[in-house]
Amino acid sequence: MRKLPYILSYLCCFGIGAYAWRLKSSGVAVATEAPTLPTDAAVSSPDGSGLANAAMIRVGNETITQDDIDWEFRQHINSTVDHEVLTPIPDLGDRYNQELVSLRRALIGSMIERKILFIYLQQDHAFDFDKPSRYTVCLSQWQQAMTSLEPTTNKANRERMKASLCERSVISQYMAERLFADVRLEERELQEYYKNHLSDFKTPERVRIRHILAANESAAKTLRAQANQHNFESLAREHSIAPEGSSGGILGPFVKGGMPAVFEVAFHLKPGEITETLKSNYGYHLIMLLQHYPKQQQAYPEIRSKIAATLRKVKQEEHFSKWVEKALAAISVTTPKAVW
Repeated sequence: MRKLPYILSYLCCFGIGAYAWRLKSSGVAVATEAPTLPTDAAVSSPDGSGLANAAMIRVGNETITQDDIDWEFRQHINSTVDHEVLTPIPDLGDRYNQELVSLRRALIGSMIERKILFIYLQQDHAFDFDKPSRYTVCLSQWQQAMTSLEPTTNKANRERMKASLCERSVISQYMAERLFADVRLEERELQEYYKNHLSDFKTPERVRIRHILAANESAAKTLRAQANQHNFESLAREHSIAPEGSSGGILGPFVKGGMPAVFEVAFHLKPGEITETLKSNYGYHLIMLLQHYPKQQQAYPEIRSKIAATLRKVKQEEHFSKWVEKALAAISVTTPKAVW
């Protein structure tokens, strides 16, 4: 039951981001003539979104209606807000609606892009988009979501949810099988990236210590008088009130700034050297340096897989970008001028 908000959030957020802007500013020719509307339809909707109730967006042979937009918008709002933990706020009226205009327009862009891509992938005859097994996962998600919907949810909204889930699922399958399957990385590319980004692959300076925390200054001074590099571990196990005391007070390795300020002194100690008592908000500390790890360059074999993941993602984004541009050029889109 609790998974529904996450499913709905995934539905509505898909496509909003790096590529939604293409629908407006990619430079691809898109029809923008306003469709013929009933004479009593207003150009702008009361919520300020720029769409009249009767307005329709045509994507190829598919239609996105105002009801479709309203439904997707509601799902997005409902899936990103936990109404059970909200404190009621006054009704802001038109101001609230105006604040949501940009979000609503981004969602419209996402809906248009999804329709374009789903229609366009059907033109690739090497991809069997109508194969029943491609819809197994999305239909299972849909059936699960249905158990969480209000009994009064109408059939049209149930079908909208099914379409949203399945369109995204098939698009994802297409991307994996047809767009990204041929992404290849040459060893030369990986090594060149490593050489050009050496500063990104350096292990920062780190230290590993043993630590004793005492509740008061008197106890800390008594322990300091007894402590040496040979018995520090046993003293930590017996007397430290810190959680790591049971393991001999070991902390780290950690980098500068990775621990409370009192531990920064460890970067100036020699191995085996013990501080005097140090006071902090936590109590009184004794710190002994175990090992100092200087900053060093990571070897290529250590981070080869990380570089490969980075370059693969870049190439996948390039493939996706080109695919979206081709789809925009191939599938006609007609929107009311006021949408943007």
